[in-house]
Amino acid sequence: MSTSSSVIEPPVFDSCDIVSKPRGKETSPLGYVTAPSTDIDTTHGLVFYYSYLTKESSVDAKTYGLGRPWHPTRTFSDGRYADPDAKGYTLYFHCYMDNHVYFWGKMSGKDKNGNKIWFYPFKNARFAEYKSTGPGAKVTSSYKRPQLSNSEAGKITLKNILGGNWYKE
Repeated sequence: MSTSSSVIEPPVFDSCDIVSKPRGKETSPLGYVTAPSTDIDTTHGLVFYYSYLTKESSVDAKTYGLGRPWHPTRTFSDGRYADPDAKGYTLYFHCYMDNHVYFWGKMSGKDKNGNKIWFYPFKNARFAEYKSTGPGAKVTSSYKRPQLSNSEAGKITLKNILGGNWYKE
């Protein structure tokens, strides 16, 4: 976080190894790589930049979702319910993805009347990828995952994401 303002800088995972491990569960998904609850007014959230999503050998194929929206419960003047301003953001930029990762997931929560509601990855979150490789990065006509355009990707640099005093060339 920047010490000169109250703005929270987004976490960037630059050239990191993200290793998924077995969890002792029998059903898929075993878990999610991310579950962001980024505030809707924040430009960036979790950014995986030239990183590697790998797994331990005992983790099966297609058992970890890339992410799911997280809408934490908050107390408002009219009740306690899932935060509607938490519009998660995750970007995988030039990442290697092993075969354990698959599509993005959904999450349930409660509305202000206590009813169960669902938060969907492309309606209630900002999830995208750009030029990922590996067996888990496949995008097909029946398995679509949002991809940045070349123009959008041109704006994704560490300097643009972190800015301020964080980034030094």
